[in-house]
Amino acid sequence: MVDDSLERFRNLLRCHNLGNKFGLSRIMERLDILGLDLTDHNGSMVINNPFLAQTRKVAMNHVLRELKHRARIPVPESYQLVGVADEGHAYIAKGLKNVYTLPFGKIYGKDFFRLLRPNLY
Repeated sequence: MVDDSLERFRNLLRCHNLGNKFGLSRIMERLDILGLDLTDHNGSMVINNPFLAQTRKVAMNHVLRELKHRARIPVPESYQLVGVADEGHAYIAKGLKNVYTLPFGKIYGKDFFRLLRPNLY
């Protein structure tokens, strides 16, 4: 939704602390105050250009990469899974041994809990 308006793009920058050293969110706020926007909303002037499009694309990729590498999945009464849940197959493809993968279509289940904490079951 960063392509919808300067306000949404500015919110993404602020929420993820992107472009702070350059004051990018502040610049986007000032452009918004001047009546400029990425698309035509209520007669605003459109300021979309290749530089802003590339900046939005880089910001969006940064956020998606952050989700991929820093995702945390809390499992009730157990350990916290770190990373993206489907990484097991990628590790097996790289030749790593002793990698646990869940059966197809399962997120977690009793078998997974038994693996992590066998004394509870």
